[in-house]
Amino acid sequence: MKRFFINSTNILDAILFIARIVTVILFIILITIYFSQPAHSRSLNPFILPLYEAIMVISFYVALGGLLIAWSTDGYGGFLTIAALICFSVVDYFYNGKILWNIWIIAIPAFLYIIYWWYTNVSENYDIYRS
Repeated sequence: MKRFFINSTNILDAILFIARIVTVILFIILITIYFSQPAHSRSLNPFILPLYEAIMVISFYVALGGLLIAWSTDGYGGFLTIAALICFSVVDYFYNGKILWNIWIIAIPAFLYIIYWWYTNVSENYDIYRS
């Protein structure tokens, strides 16, 4: 019987699995929130909003798109999500004087995707278990 041991391959597979599970949970929550609102209050069309709100909505869409891209290309989608959330926070701070910190929950799987991408593509310390 082969003994199970922890190596970096198993840890990175677990990180990727957790990132994908959290992404699915976030999308389920966001879809539930969107459809639970009355139809007349769903004004997320960025073309009918003021400029700063349009930039925030578009950066939110880009952040969600980054999570979808991160599903297949881990690091690029993670960086896209983080960049969009930074844009969202900067615009929110300049126009409202505050930062919506709860929007950064979306960054949790993005950081996990970036960690996975870093250790599988950039890091020299990545060892692969060969049976």
